Amino acid sequence: MQRVLTIVLMLQFFQQASDIDSVVLYGPGVLAAAGVTPNTLLLGLNVVFGVAKASSILIAMALTARVRRRPLLLASTGGMTASLLVLGSVFAAFGGARDDAAVSSVSVSVVLAFACAFSVGIGPLAWVYSSEILPLRQLGQGASVGTAMNRVTWSP
Repeated sequence: MQRVLTIVLMLQFFQQASDIDSVVLYGPGVLAAAGVTPNTLLLGLNVVFGVAKASSILIAMALTARVRRRPLLLASTGGMTASLLVLGSVFAAFGGARDDAAVSSVSVSVVLAFACAFSVGIGPLAWVYSSEILPLRQLGQGASVGTAMNRVTWSP
């Protein structure tokens, strides 16, 4: 039981620590820093991000039974890591190029890829996986401890 509870706690911690809330909250600021200027375009991109995240969750639902959970979790974390590395590299290399359309396009694509990678894997699957690996007689206690871990993990 101790090993299973550790897995649940770590899944919930990393799901929240992945900082998807910050990407959603500060996404318009990041994109504005990348050169996306009109506020209407930033608002439209938020709508696109929301639709993409919802679509990714539907894709995760369809793939979970076929591909299994672990490969989806690994692909999700790999995609999130790669997209953040690309975004950081773009800002490090072209941080001062505010009017460059290529920088703006890459930044939008990478933030969208991060949100989709989160939503197709660790976002929904942390909850699914946690509920499936806990023994039935300890499901309520384990789920509540996992949820507490998720909620107390602070992401700015």
